[in-house]
This record gives sequence, C-alpha cells and structure tokens, in this order.
Amino acid sequence: MQHILSHATKFELHYYFADQTHSMSALTRNKCEYELLQIINEVAFQLGIKVEIDAEALQEGGLREVWDFIGDNSSQLTVIILLLTFIVTCIPEGIKKLEELQIKETELSIEEKKLNIEKLKNDLRKNESIEHIDLDALISDFNTHLKIIKHKSNFYSQLSENKKVIKITTNALSIEKTPIDKEKTVERKDFHKFILTTDNLPPEIDERAEIEIVAPVLKQGNYKWKGIYQDEVITFYMKDSEFKHSVIAGEIPFKSGTFLECVLEKSRKVDNFGEIIITGYSVNTVVRKIDDSEVSETAQGKRYWKNKELKSRQRSLFDSDK
Repeated sequence: MQHILSHATKFELHYYFADQTHSMSALTRNKCEYELLQIINEVAFQLGIKVEIDAEALQEGGLREVWDFIGDNSSQLTVIILLLTFIVTCIPEGIKKLEELQIKETELSIEEKKLNIEKLKNDLRKNESIEHIDLDALISDFNTHLKIIKHKSNFYSQLSENKKVIKITTNALSIEKTPIDKEKTVERKDFHKFILTTDNLPPEIDERAEIEIVAPVLKQGNYKWKGIYQDEVITFYMKDSEFKHSVIAGEIPFKSGTFLECVLEKSRKVDNFGEIIITGYSVNTVVRKIDDSEVSETAQGKRYWKNKELKSRQRSLFDSDK
C-alpha cells in the first residue's frame, strides 16, 4: 500500500455523462446506490467494523455522490473507504462465470482470506496508524468474495443500461474533501467485464445422501419424487434410469420408512443478495434401498463405487510418477 498522508472520512463516486447535463435516472442512481451500500455493509461486517454513512448534497460536474463515513476509529474508516474505492473499480481477475470462481476458491484460499482479514482486524485494534498495513492482499481477497462480485455485477448492470453514463470514478477524501489517494476510473467499454454471464454455480454432490421416500413416482414421465433429506422435505428427479425402470416395472416395492442411500446432486445459483440457494435436486445413482433392517444394494451402486476407487488409484499412480 502506498504512503497515505491523512485519514479518509468521505467516499466520492463521480458519474460522467455523454451530454452536458447534471442529472440521471433516479431509478438507476438509487439501484446503484443500493448495490454500493451492500458492498460497504459486507466489507464492514467481514472486518468487524461499525460504521454509519451520511449522504451529502449531490454536486454537479456530471454527477458527484459524496458519502460521509462516521465511526469511532479513523484508521478503520480510512481502510473501509480505501478498500471501497479499489473494490468498486477493480475488475474481478478475469472471472466471468461463478463456476470459475468456485474452482479457484479452494479450502486453502478461503482459510488464507480469513487469516488476512483477522490480521487486519488485529492490526487496527492495536494501532491507530494505517501506515504499516498493506491492503493489497485484502483487495485481492474481497475481489473474489462471492457477495461482493454479485453486488458489483448488479451495479454495473444498472450502469450499462443507462446509455448516458460514459464512465465513473471513485476516490477517498479527507474531512476537507481533499483526495488522499489517486482517483480510480472505469470506462463504459469496461463495464461488461464486471457483469456475470451466469448466476449458476457448479452442482454440489452428496455421495452418501439418505432420503426417506414420501412419494415415489410409479409411472413413466418426467415427474418429481418427494422425500425427506436432512430433516427437510424435498422434491427431486430420479435420474438413475435402471432404478427408475425397475420401480415402474413393479419390481421394487415401497412402504412407510423406506430410505434410499444415493448420490444426490444439488443444483445451485447465487441470488441477487449474493446468497447461495439450491434450485433443485437430482438422484443420479441409487446405491442402496433400506426398509427397516432389510438392505438391498443395487448393481449400479456397486459400479459407481468401483469406478470411483479405480479413478482414485489412477490419480495416485499419476501423482507418484511426477
């Protein structure tokens, strides 16, 4: 982090327009403001910092928004404001799909993020000065934070729809409204780089799912079964064609308390609030059918675990050859 000479108390967002006017759609501005506030709330929450924000009167020159940040610790406010100026204008490291983000988000990287954030929180508690704090790691961490990526995507989606906006800039200001850092700029031609092409995430697989069957489907068709999974009633598609065929042929009976041990696929997406939600369930392979103490293992279940073991051995052999 470069040398910061003074503390920041204000955040400035400057909209530049294609014409000479100083106004924009109230709906666009309010929606953009909402997404920015969500980013601020998430950063403050992750850093354990309490902050209040007051909006100053709008200024011209395109359209300038200036927000006053109010809190007990000036160093903490400066950190949040500086982070915000970078986060809003920092393109998400080439990530266009949340699938790619999930691949990058290993358990190790998630733990590293937590450690970086905890270190910053401790530094801010111990020392009022921010001169010793390097924010580069924090900026990188927050730039791959799921909720922040989603709210940034929403922010730039709104701006893209307003043809009048040709660019935006952000800056951190002192109490006298003097910039304490270099202005950050995003041109309209780069807005699309912040916008997610899909909200879908890679499916989550539970290889040892247990589902108590409430309502099986006993006829042909793309109908959903109903069951209880982890104390929750769910509906799901039966994609194990062998098992499905045997059920429809009347070869597999069901009674109260029948369980299926299976490979369950959970389809997921990120909603507009950056929360991960499950959009559907599918049973890909039935491993066992359980009625009281009677357990029936399926041929496809045996194949599934045998193939998994073979792949595991092949990976081990490949790794040992390196």
